[in-house]
Parts: sequence; C-alpha cells; structure tokens
Amino acid sequence: MANGLKGKVKQIVMEMHAIRTNPKTPRDISLREHLDEKYEQEPDALFTELGIDPHYTRVADIQEDEDNRYLIPEIVRQGIQRGVGVPTQAAREAALRAAIVSQAPVTSESNGGQRWISPEVYLDPVYTGAVQAGFWQDLIVRDEPISSDTVNIPFINLGDASAKENGEGETVEEGTVDYNFKKVTIKKRKRALKITDEAIMFNSLSLLSVFFEEFGRRLALALSSDAVNVIVNGDVAGGSQAAPIIGVTDTAKGFQYRDFLRVGIRFNQLGRVGIQAIGNEDTCLDYLDLPEVKNKQFAGSPLLAVSFKSAVQTPEDLYASYKVDDDQIVIQDPRVSLIKLTAAPLMVETERIVMKGINGSVASIFTGFAKLQRNASIRIDRTLKFNDAGANMFPDWMSPDNE
Repeated sequence: MANGLKGKVKQIVMEMHAIRTNPKTPRDISLREHLDEKYEQEPDALFTELGIDPHYTRVADIQEDEDNRYLIPEIVRQGIQRGVGVPTQAAREAALRAAIVSQAPVTSESNGGQRWISPEVYLDPVYTGAVQAGFWQDLIVRDEPISSDTVNIPFINLGDASAKENGEGETVEEGTVDYNFKKVTIKKRKRALKITDEAIMFNSLSLLSVFFEEFGRRLALALSSDAVNVIVNGDVAGGSQAAPIIGVTDTAKGFQYRDFLRVGIRFNQLGRVGIQAIGNEDTCLDYLDLPEVKNKQFAGSPLLAVSFKSAVQTPEDLYASYKVDDDQIVIQDPRVSLIKLTAAPLMVETERIVMKGINGSVASIFTGFAKLQRNASIRIDRTLKFNDAGANMFPDWMSPDNE
C-alpha cells in the first residue's frame, strides 16, 4: 500500500532542517518525530516504500538515487544521537521524579526504618548510570532552545523575602527580591568525518550507523565534562557562581558519612534534595568504600530508637568526572541546579568529493550549560577541616532562615 512518501525525501529533510535552524525557537526533531507529526507515518513505512532494508541495503545504493541520498545525513545523525543517549524531555523528567520519590527519609532500623544508603543501589548499572558514555542529561533540569550563542539568564535572589510573623493590626514587613541577569556564552562543537568509498561501498545502513554511535558516545563524554565544569566552576568569569567548598569533620580520616549527612541536613533546610554526587576516580572509589555504602545490613537495634522526621537525602547517584578537583566530591540537586541551552541542535551535513573518492559528514551542535540556583550544589573537600577557626563552613547565602 502506497503511503505517498516516495519522491518526498528531500522535502522531508528540508522541513526538518527548517525546524532545527529556526532562528527564534530551534527544535531538535528526529525523523521519526517529524514523520509522525506531519505525515502520521513511521520510518519503517518510509523505508518500505523506498525499498530500503537497513540491514541489507548498501549506502552506495542510496547515494545513487537523486532523492533518497538526502537520507544519508539523517542516518548519520540518528546513529550519533543513539551514541549520545539523548532521552526525550518527558522521559528524563519522569526518571528524575521516580528517583526523588524513591528516596526514603533517614529513620532508625529498629522501628522499621531504612538504612541511610542502600549498597544494592550500586549493583544495578542501569539504575546508577555506571555503564554509559555520558550522563549530562541526568544533571540538568531541561534542555532549553535559545536563539543565539550568548544569552542573558535571569536569576533571582530572594534576600529577606521569607515569611515573617505578623501580629494583628501590625504593618506587614516588606521583604526584597532582587532580579538580575547574567550573561552566558555557549560554544559550538564541530567534527568533520571523512569516509572513503571503500569503507562504505559494501556496508549496510545499520552497520554504518554503528560507526556513528561511537562518535555520539564521544560527544556525550564531552558534553558531560562541560556540564560538570559549570556545576563546579560556574558559568561566569570570576567564579561568583562556583559551587562553594566546605571541609570535613576530620581531615586525618578524610570523607566520613557524617560529612555527607551534614550537607543533606543543610539541603533539607534549603528545600534542596542532594541525590547526586560527582567526583573524580579516586574520590568516587573512596565514596563507594565508605562502610555505610559497601557493608550489608545486619540485625540489631540501637539503644535509643529515633525516627528522624526531617527527610535527609544523601547521594545515591554517583558519577565520575575528571573535571572535579582532587580530594573533592560535589553534591547537587538536579531539579534546580543546571540547564542546558541549545542554539542549534545536532546537525549533520554531507558532501561528496568525487576526485578523492571520499564522502564527508560534518556533525555539529551549538549548545552549553548554565546554572540556575547556586545553592543547589556544594563541594566537600577532605583536606579542609569544617569550622576550622570559623572557616570552611557553609557560606552565609546558604544559611537557612533563622527566626
């Protein structure tokens, strides 16, 4: 049964290109999404009508067709996207909600409570994201389209805008909310990939796609490093948006679980949920080696059963990144910490150099990251002592409202 798509490949590709390069609201749209939205068709229907079997049809066969050859950039792009591991926004938000809802408050085991950290969490690589090239999509609130490479991000300082007690007939005390902008510049990542005729002449579409998945994984690693760098060092010159640094209880012992509890308790007072930790290879290893993480639960009851009713979250999602300094671990709340800004989604352009027998593909993405709330992330440094002569503590702007 004809679906009316034959001979429309160039038109379909040009339509997607226009959506992705819209000067006001560029949108990252896939071939599957576009076929579904405009033509109510699936890619399989398009391939069937064109006589294409991804597992058997050679790339060279598609290149010879004047209309079908426009599919090549889309096939390359699809492979890269799979390698990057880009989820839909709805799927990312659903996963984030599930992760937060699943976190139990700190309670005592003696009265049916749960441990503060469940070691079994780390045994599931799918849940923890241990087996994936990039994890930037886990760190962000959302991916927001923008119209240029420089954007003014609004930020709000609540100041003394918290609710105050007010007696009958008294004048309501006024708080202040400061509204300002910070300028954030994003960068373009671009890579040209040259493939000889011999490399693709006898390869199928599916095999070619596997090659570009590896490129996508490398792109994902680069984006993850960019995201962690902004979390740690901020998004403006001078470091005013950098994650603050606090010390530990005992520098001789290094990281102890009480140091992470301290952050969890303070985050609770700020309305933050520190479900994520990021460290380099050494600090991640030390975190996983904490007794509270690696030891199995044992029977027994404490002398005094206590149920801590203020829900305190300690990190159960751990990520490794060389962008985190030695001896430090970053704790953050992904709900409000970081946003991804995309001026142009992943674009793939192809060219044919006949004299050299080379097919070239240029993949580029114009994107970057910006901080939303600077009190949504903090660094713990095991070489510094907490409250050492009044130093290495939470900054004043991370203090809860003490009436």
